[in-house]
Amino acid sequence: MTRDNFFSTSIARSISDAGMLKDVVVSCLENMVVDNDILAQIELAMYEVLVNIIEHGESDQDDDTISLALSIDGDTLICHIEYMGGEFDITGYDLPDIPEHFKSGKKGGLGVYMVRMLVDKIDYSHDSGMNFLTLYKKIS
Repeated sequence: MTRDNFFSTSIARSISDAGMLKDVVVSCLENMVVDNDILAQIELAMYEVLVNIIEHGESDQDDDTISLALSIDGDTLICHIEYMGGEFDITGYDLPDIPEHFKSGKKGGLGVYMVRMLVDKIDYSHDSGMNFLTLYKKIS
């Protein structure tokens, strides 16, 4: 059974708002006694997604906000993120060969890889200019 959203908000597309939201979510999850290792994984995955939306997503939309809602289904935290912009399906990208990535001299470009390694499941859809990204992470 899914518990109703226990946290939901919208933020402007700014790094400072993403940082503040990350801190609020971490505080909320700490109060739920989520294991520190799992909490760190959720924190990094969520922040990486938000930063990528802000830095790489279209920002000339009428609705220039990112909405985030958290809920729990059994032992799984569900983080649902919605934002306007071009389609960017992180589930459709091939994962990089990490040694080759660094041998080539690249220093960035591993955000999608990190998110996919840190969460248990990702759902993505795009409809009428709106992106719907859902991250699932077991918390117990």
